[in-house]
Amino acid sequence: MKLFTAAALLFISGIPAFCNPVVLSGTAVFTGVNGDSVNGYYTSPYYVTFDNLPEAAYCDDFTDHMNIGEVWQAAVYSGANLSQTYWGLTDPNYAQDYNAMFWLVDQSQNNGMDQVSAQQALWSIEDSSYAVNSTVSALVSRAMASTMTPSNFVVMDSTDPSIPNRAQEFIMETTIQAMTNATTAPEPRTELLLGSGCLLLLWIGKGRASRV
Repeated sequence: MKLFTAAALLFISGIPAFCNPVVLSGTAVFTGVNGDSVNGYYTSPYYVTFDNLPEAAYCDDFTDHMNIGEVWQAAVYSGANLSQTYWGLTDPNYAQDYNAMFWLVDQSQNNGMDQVSAQQALWSIEDSSYAVNSTVSALVSRAMASTMTPSNFVVMDSTDPSIPNRAQEFIMETTIQAMTNATTAPEPRTELLLGSGCLLLLWIGKGRASRV
């Protein structure tokens, strides 16, 4: 029984690397814009890479600004767990607001919504001082009434979102697992633990079978 318990614990200790992580950390690069703009500011989608993985990104942050070619250390959070992002730390209604912003991203990316209007709506949700017209205001109202699946989105923020002059925050319509599969491989330690656990379980099973 002790051997079985030890093997089970060894096996379980290797499991987390194969489960959906809450956050990924890596190097992000702001690589380009799509060319649309409003009032002198380029609008989403923007183009970024995360550990060399290219993604279309939608900015939900009008407060901070970035330049093409800028590099920063980023954290990518699952849309299902956003309490440690910048808005998660500073906006008491962050869950509802992120849900609305996810809807805007999805409508812009997949359902033909005007991208400039969607961008203005995104900026206005977390920046009440960003002035919008009645059309954009109506989009925000529709977004607030929507229901999305948060885990179908990720949010890319600075590794430490509380620092001054942090990078802008971006939303991407992809899953954390898809990004994990594209940017990482199982660590040798994890493979060793899983392999050792499986061998122990097989050895125990063989021993029990020989006693039948």
